[in-house]
Amino acid sequence: MDVYAKLEFTCPTGSHKDRESLAMIEDALNKGIKDVAIASTGNAAISLSAFSLAYNLNCHVFASKNISKERLNLIKAFKAKLHLVKGDYRKAMNECERFIELSNAYNANPGKNDKKIEGDSIISIEISNQLKLKPETIIVPTNNGTLFAGVWRGFKKIGFKPKMIAVVCPNTKIAESIAGYNRFDSEALDAALLESNGEIIEVTDNEIIWATNKLIKEGIFCEPAAASTLAALYKIKENIHNPIVLLITGIALKYPINLKTIISKIKE
Repeated sequence: MDVYAKLEFTCPTGSHKDRESLAMIEDALNKGIKDVAIASTGNAAISLSAFSLAYNLNCHVFASKNISKERLNLIKAFKAKLHLVKGDYRKAMNECERFIELSNAYNANPGKNDKKIEGDSIISIEISNQLKLKPETIIVPTNNGTLFAGVWRGFKKIGFKPKMIAVVCPNTKIAESIAGYNRFDSEALDAALLESNGEIIEVTDNEIIWATNKLIKEGIFCEPAAASTLAALYKIKENIHNPIVLLITGIALKYPINLKTIISKIKE
């Protein structure tokens, strides 16, 4: 197979979320808004907090009280205002939406802001410029669908129509970024799946652990959610076309405890 990895963890805070954050921060500044708000499981909050600090905006982060200490400490480091809620990501989303309605803060949530999708569309343009080949298959870790829709939008802009594969792992204990398959950008996600003749592939934690190990041996230290793309590739490798691009969305080094847990489970 002719396989390439697009390393989004080279972005400033170590994930593709920086593309979304920059697009939204610029939009907030243009509108004269000083407060931004987001519900997040980690990477999006870390990114938006960092960019808000850089551009002198106030960032409000809504997250579950069960969020990992590693993610919590990074959000705190960037001086975001934390709103911890009892419950899961969906509960945090509900609380965040109520806050936005009362405060008129800038809404940085998936399903509520097209700038997130527009920011991610840049990824596809970079892939086409860097690969110098027409990619036939793109495999994307998927939860809300924002990234998936953004990547497809970018390819449409440049006239490419690769097959898009959405990788999900709803019940994961190790890949927090794609846990739940929440689909808050469901309309854009479903349209991208339909237009690209795409499909959804579900992987397991054991398959993600195996894929994480394989990528480590390639010198790619990514968070488990990003390794899900390789796990999906091996499940469908007989039925896809080259060249294939795996989106590696986040770096492992932000989450050393999680990384240690993954590596401890890897069998020689």
